[in-house]
Amino acid sequence: MPLRIFISYTQKDKSLTREKLLDLKKQLLSVSDVETYIDLFDNNNLANPQGEVIEQLMRSNIVWIINSNEITQSEWAMKEIDLARQKQKTTHLISIDLLTRMLNAPIIELIDLVVQYTQDNLDP
Repeated sequence: MPLRIFISYTQKDKSLTREKLLDLKKQLLSVSDVETYIDLFDNNNLANPQGEVIEQLMRSNIVWIINSNEITQSEWAMKEIDLARQKQKTTHLISIDLLTRMLNAPIIELIDLVVQYTQDNLDP
């Protein structure tokens, strides 16, 4: 069964770009048995996009919260984080610096980082 990582984020402060998110998705696809959900790329539900996000969060094993400067200012991201906590999902804060490290990591280091950030709950 694949590991399902839901990525919660906001792009309000511009430190997290579409390109970085796409690069993260590509990097994680290179790791065996890891599926990611990033609504910007994976949500095709035009009738109920918010419902799709909630469904995917519920299906996930892990929630990574990209901790950009404005994450707490995003009402939708905070709803995702609150729901993850309510459903006792394993959550990890991923700083922009750690994200950059992941994007530049050789595959073996990336695997180590994925293992590290899919372990014990680090509640934000």
